[in-house]
Amino acid sequence: MITVHDISVNRFLALIAFFVATVAVLAVPMEFYAGMILIITALLFLLRLYSDNGRLAFILFVALLLRSGLVYLDQIFSFLPDQPDQVLYNNQAIEILQSWRSGMYPLEITNYARGTSPYSYFLAVLYLPFGFMPLLGRLANVIVSIICVYCFYIMIREVTEDEAVAMKSTLILAFLPSFIVFNSYILRDTLLIMLSFFILLSVIKISKRQHSVYYALLFIGSFIVAGLLREQNIYLFSGFFLLFLLFRALFSKIQWKTKILLILFSVLVPILFYLYSSTSFLSVATYFFRAQPLRAEGGSAYLTNMQYQTFFDIIKFLPIRFFYFCFGPFLWQIHGPVQLITALEGMFFLAMALFSLFYFWMARGEKHAWLQYLVIGFALTGLLANAAVDSNFGTAVRHKLNYIVLLIPFALMFLKRIRVKW
Repeated sequence: MITVHDISVNRFLALIAFFVATVAVLAVPMEFYAGMILIITALLFLLRLYSDNGRLAFILFVALLLRSGLVYLDQIFSFLPDQPDQVLYNNQAIEILQSWRSGMYPLEITNYARGTSPYSYFLAVLYLPFGFMPLLGRLANVIVSIICVYCFYIMIREVTEDEAVAMKSTLILAFLPSFIVFNSYILRDTLLIMLSFFILLSVIKISKRQHSVYYALLFIGSFIVAGLLREQNIYLFSGFFLLFLLFRALFSKIQWKTKILLILFSVLVPILFYLYSSTSFLSVATYFFRAQPLRAEGGSAYLTNMQYQTFFDIIKFLPIRFFYFCFGPFLWQIHGPVQLITALEGMFFLAMALFSLFYFWMARGEKHAWLQYLVIGFALTGLLANAAVDSNFGTAVRHKLNYIVLLIPFALMFLKRIRVKW
């Protein structure tokens, strides 16, 4: 049996050549050439990575092969369910291209596309050299997903300082069925996952004093782009980091002057925001009341009878909404093979959540423990905020991926502590 360690560079090159030849057979001529520019770029990166970490490069290569194969097969046979958002983004990208060709500036498109998503601008730039090619947008999403997996590995290795846990966590994320399927659509969710991973990795690296200037720029850039793609992220991420700074100041052993500065900063920022724009502050505070009814639509809607009347209702309904959001749909609610897969994943994530809880109960005082609290706190904040709004399993599956996969390494750390081998 050949293992990853036995695969030489020449064999790895042969695998890449076989992959390219397979794609060439499946692809339509023009879209093949456009898509192969993206795929070859990814393969060159994997070849460079192979000399440093052969096992990781091999995992990423197989993940790329699987995702690209799924995209090409669906391009030919159209067997994946339709995604309305994918149609919306593509239509908006076409309108943007029309505005550019008519001589209008990129942002002056009011006559062509109203309420255009920034993600559609990304697609328009992608389509500009070759023309409108949905396959190209899907392959770009595939490449972004591979970057997500790579960044996830680095982040988990830094936080846990355990190569085996980082590699196993990466393996799970790379071949998680829902992550693979949604990577094959033209959706902004994969890009948002990458940006949130960049933000977390930047904070971790800066905290460990590693290339602080570079990662500070990465943090700022990722934060801005994530906010442009989904405005709610500006307030969600800002609120989380302000709260985390406040807890760090209150419970960590740092100089009292630094502690006071952190507390003042954490408290004054929301106060200044309210004084500067009380209307925007109240709009953010009441977002749950406006957004929740809009999410409780479609055939896979859940808990549709839970409507918010007061702020107390948000707190009262949150535990059951959190359970449905993170671990649904349940086996008695499935309608078709896709929901069966997500239901099985929900059971898997329930186990990961319980194991993570046991790990943090046992692992107090660990080295870099506060970085682990940072990651788990980021995950829980995102899950709770989205759970309070989402009421549709189809949307919930996409929105929770950004955060729930961060539970996996801590679950594996618990299993390692109790010496469970897998």
